[in-house]
Amino acid sequence: SILPCELQTWADHNILPEGGLPEEAWKNYFEANWVDSTAPHRTVIQHFQHLQNQLKETFSGEYIAETLEFEPEALQRPAIQEEDAFLRVVNEYNKTYLESIKPSEIASLLQSRMTDEEWEALEDDGGIQGSKQSLYELIKCFEDEQTADQILQPFNVIYDFRTYKGHRGANDAKQRALEELNYQDEPDDYRDLFDDLVTLFANRLNELNQLATDWS
Repeated sequence: SILPCELQTWADHNILPEGGLPEEAWKNYFEANWVDSTAPHRTVIQHFQHLQNQLKETFSGEYIAETLEFEPEALQRPAIQEEDAFLRVVNEYNKTYLESIKPSEIASLLQSRMTDEEWEALEDDGGIQGSKQSLYELIKCFEDEQTADQILQPFNVIYDFRTYKGHRGANDAKQRALEELNYQDEPDDYRDLFDDLVTLFANRLNELNQLATDWS
């Protein structure tokens, strides 16, 4: 039998513990049912790196930490289906993506782009409080509230699951995150939940990158 601590190692390789081929390889090579060879978590990494570079080039500043290091193994699909494994990976997403956004730098950018009245209204509402809100306000500044709400959807889900992981009594945060991903009940397999979250994240980052090409 395979120890739980070894499952991540097997997930990194193109074989199963029993020596067989994983499902994707079987579909590719034997059924000729070709699937995307780029894992969703790697697509997220690519899109986020593009956003990092694009904001730097467009606005001549560091709005996502340049020291950010992506660890694909820590961000990939959990090897086992239970909740704790899922929450551990989501915590890595929170650290990698949300905590790397620099709210003070984005706040300075926004202040230079907003009218005095708009900036004062934002400050009256409490100002920029954290990385997630700073990204929301940045998108809203160049687009609109509806677009900002849509783009921030996976960021909100990650944040809510992270809150639940740190405070297991925060069931409202978990339920809100599940509903954002169209789950009314506990998933049978938390890896399916991961797939839905990361696919949504990749899509929203791609949309954001497309929008940001017109920002100046």
